[in-house]
Amino acid sequence: MVSTSSRCLPSKKPNKITVVFDCSAKYQGSSLNDKLMQGPDMTNSLIGVLIRFRLERVALMGDIESMFYQVQVPKVQHKYLRFLWWPGGEIESELTEYRMGVHIFGAVSSPSIANYALRAAADHARDKYGPDVERTIKTNFYADDYLKSVPSEEQALRLVKDVTAALKERGFRLTKFVTKRILCEVCQDSSIGWDDVIPKKYLKPWRRWLDDLPILGNLKIPRCVKPKEFGTVTSTQLHMFSDASNEGYGAAAYIRLSDNMKVIKDFSENTQWRYVQSKENPADIASRGFTSQQILNSNIWFDGPYFLRGPEELWKNDMPQGVVELEGSTSFCSASRR
Repeated sequence: MVSTSSRCLPSKKPNKITVVFDCSAKYQGSSLNDKLMQGPDMTNSLIGVLIRFRLERVALMGDIESMFYQVQVPKVQHKYLRFLWWPGGEIESELTEYRMGVHIFGAVSSPSIANYALRAAADHARDKYGPDVERTIKTNFYADDYLKSVPSEEQALRLVKDVTAALKERGFRLTKFVTKRILCEVCQDSSIGWDDVIPKKYLKPWRRWLDDLPILGNLKIPRCVKPKEFGTVTSTQLHMFSDASNEGYGAAAYIRLSDNMKVIKDFSENTQWRYVQSKENPADIASRGFTSQQILNSNIWFDGPYFLRGPEELWKNDMPQGVVELEGSTSFCSASRR
């Protein structure tokens, strides 16, 4: 019987329960993974996928929804995927035995089987959708993540339609499309078809984004990282800032140069991690979203937070000790010394 190690409630889907299976849990000295064959590694090289992703001007990204769960297990093998759960998620009720009918996360065989099924979908699509769709499915997926670049918007639209249809015929749902730096919320709206007129609620933010783009033409970033008339560099620090929100993820890196400090040996310790308030964290700009004009006017984005200009002993160090949970938006910076 598969061990159910935990459950989680994603914040964006509070009514959906994701069960995590520990297939390495042993019973009488044996586990499910001990009895399964892993199978060949059929996952594309990440480096290869990323290099191909940079070849053309128009970029496409997406992923297959619950990829493992779209690949069925033969009924005669359902008995090997038994687990206990509360009916309807009511933890006060009696536990009931269930059996999984699909491949699960945690089973050592699932990645190979899922990728085999994906390649079989590509072979099946060849005659109906052509060699481009077949090749795209075989070479532009890293596990369930889809990364593809094409020369034109017209080709991108056609490829999205054909690849989505080809995968749907074999039980895979390609979703969460991102194109030209923007998340297409329209693709997530199940009430809108591909040939439907875009609702008004999506037009305003789209047009606002398009109008904002030309402002970035005024953006200029100096090539040299050293200030003018800077002395001989004796110490260099690389400071990384990160933040996340429902709108996106952000990261920013800054080089802090010194011409009057002793050379510091390369090391990394817990004391180099610090909690940073949102107003002092440049990565907050990327994760929350700024207009082009706001970015051009932002000193903290281009120059880093003001405290980096001061002596290190005056920097704040509010990072809680030990393992803790922080409520709300939490941002961290790390200093890598060289």
